[in-house]
Amino acid sequence: ALQSTSHRAIKNCPYSGNLFELRMTTLGVTSLSNLEPDHISAVVQEATKLGFLNQNREAMLDLRLVAILVVKRRLLSLVSTGTSVTANGQGKDYDHGEEMGNMSVASQKKPNKGAVIYQSLNPAVVEEVQDLLEDIRDMYDEADTFLFKSHLTWSEGRVSF
Repeated sequence: ALQSTSHRAIKNCPYSGNLFELRMTTLGVTSLSNLEPDHISAVVQEATKLGFLNQNREAMLDLRLVAILVVKRRLLSLVSTGTSVTANGQGKDYDHGEEMGNMSVASQKKPNKGAVIYQSLNPAVVEEVQDLLEDIRDMYDEADTFLFKSHLTWSEGRVSF
């Protein structure tokens, strides 16, 4: 329902960069378990194809930076949930306080209840992380190519980028 609402909003107001940003954020939130960066990039391409924002270089840069941010959030979520669990084997709830135990070898034998244990990522998560890193690099390259080949003298954009 949330995705269809953002789609309808863009259909009715295709000149709003904020709505495109909201749509990418919505895609990131609603498809967190299997986020496809291609879907996020498709929103940027849709905004470019419609042409309403092409003359607004700040809006086009913001769209690309928001797209990268959405993919970065997914990457950080994967790494954080894949590497830390509580002593009882449950995923860490970051809203609750965390007990900071002694990091000596003796204390690592039997962790305190609520202490955080760090572990390696499983191979499937490592593969997804590597794919997301590659996608983020591609997104930065695309933003660099589109904006700075088109706007050679835009120094403020280079600073923001």
